[in-house]
Amino acid sequence: MRKIYFSRTQNGQALLIVLLAMTTIITISLSVVSRSISDVAVTTETEESLRAFSAAEAGVEEALIEQVQYGETIEKNLGESGEDSEYQAEVVSFPSESPSTYLYPFELTSGETATFWLVGHDSNGSILQNSGFTGTNLRMLFAEEGKDTPALELAIVYQDGLGRIHSTRVGFDPIGSRRNSNHFLASQACSACEVEGIRFRYQAELNFNDLLPDAHGTPWNSPGGLKIIRARLLYISDTQSLAVLANNTFPTQGRKIQSTGVAGSAERKVEVYELFSDIPEIFDSALFSQNSILK
Repeated sequence: MRKIYFSRTQNGQALLIVLLAMTTIITISLSVVSRSISDVAVTTETEESLRAFSAAEAGVEEALIEQVQYGETIEKNLGESGEDSEYQAEVVSFPSESPSTYLYPFELTSGETATFWLVGHDSNGSILQNSGFTGTNLRMLFAEEGKDTPALELAIVYQDGLGRIHSTRVGFDPIGSRRNSNHFLASQACSACEVEGIRFRYQAELNFNDLLPDAHGTPWNSPGGLKIIRARLLYISDTQSLAVLANNTFPTQGRKIQSTGVAGSAERKVEVYELFSDIPEIFDSALFSQNSILK
């Protein structure tokens, strides 16, 4: 019978191989465990983030359905345990930080209409006939820095001393070659016009004493005479913002709902603007008459 003998060197090599194999196995196992823990953490974070966002949306819906008034806050825990997720929704009027400055909350495409209310509203959105803007001047800021240079078309709706409603249109265009065909007024350059971080290059000065005829008493003598300004940006291929600087307090334009949802360690916020109702854009191009129209 043949005998096989191993030297001490061979024994050391075998031990080294075993240790290397064990190290490799342990490293792979730790990597798999670490990956699993990381995946579980990411999944949990994603799930909590979605639940927090859903809770924030639920707060907005509750505020809209219940018609929560300005300055009120609603809170609610969701889920059977009461700890699954929760929301806190606050309703405020806007503009609120600076009542004489207002940035329209949505960007406009070419020809799209933005309504700026000059008459007051109550917390339910109903018009208050004897309240609103009482100043004589406004500055409309347009042409965002770094974007196309638009023209600005305005329709001013007001009430005369006999209670009749009138509409006056005026246009402003910074580009002289276009003014030769559209016959708009020239607008003024604006070097330091910034509202909520958005810089504007041009402004349209509105002086109601010059723009509106004196029809049985000027409409801006009493609150509620001036109704709305409907504004359009023209000649643009992008979307842009509009803002107003007033020489007097600018009326409330609607409700802003700020809702925060929390689930676990995740927190998500949703902000919704609800503007006061106005007439559809198509009515700006319609003809109205109390009597029959003769051709």
